Amino acid sequence: GGGVVGVACAYQLARRGVRVVVLDWGRDVSEECSAAPAGGMQRMNPTVDKAMWRSTMRSLLPSWFPFIGTPREEKFFHVKWTKTLIDPHFLRWGLEFTFNALFRPEEKNTYQQKHLLRFTDWAIDEMLRVMNEHNIDASLGSHGALKILRSETALQHARESLKWCQQDLEPACVVNVEQLATMMPCLTYSSLFQGVVGALYQTSAKRARCDIFTRRLAQVCREKYGTEFRLGTRVSKLYTNPGKTRIIAVETDEGQIPVRADCAVVVAAGAWTPLLFRGVG
Repeated sequence: GGGVVGVACAYQLARRGVRVVVLDWGRDVSEECSAAPAGGMQRMNPTVDKAMWRSTMRSLLPSWFPFIGTPREEKFFHVKWTKTLIDPHFLRWGLEFTFNALFRPEEKNTYQQKHLLRFTDWAIDEMLRVMNEHNIDASLGSHGALKILRSETALQHARESLKWCQQDLEPACVVNVEQLATMMPCLTYSSLFQGVVGALYQTSAKRARCDIFTRRLAQVCREKYGTEFRLGTRVSKLYTNPGKTRIIAVETDEGQIPVRADCAVVVAAGAWTPLLFRGVG
């Protein structure tokens, strides 16, 4: 895959002396999700707990659902229930999410959160190092990030999440409506400002253009490490040995590519990954 994950994997392997070939069906790298990511470089991770479960369910359920449904204009998810309720992947995710949010022991969630934050720290620092080392101008901004809060419950949940910020040395605070209006006056002219009770402000969060970063990093891989990019190549199937312990061939629209025993296949195909792995087991 030629998104940010696939190219980052190629870079990390290539700089360690591994010969890498990247396959992607686009005309260039970073043409799908990596071209329009909905995230930033924040040293915080969502806390999977009862408050997160309630807010997710509110956004998932139809707007007419009694006492719970979120107004359509405020919904994050727009679900086609006729398809969703028969999707085994969604049902499995829903059960695992519910169990982890409502029934998993708190100490396990705390342990997982610590390790996720440690990885997040490393990932952000590594991206900044790569940008600096290779002079990658990806429109890096350091103006912080705001998470708008629309209920007293969300406000309380944000205050509780601050313990993770302090633990991770990421400056953050909760701002009230008046402070938010001063920071972003344009919000006050929007109907979306109605019902806002405050915001979680991550003061040192950063942002960058994922598509620019990915393309520039791919260029570094080509020019400095000799990584081969086969663009316009559609992967349709993965073949395994009888014991299903390794991938032995990759089927593409340009023919089958045999995989030697001393080679490994990294699948970083985003939403297409489950489809490629469906026949692998």
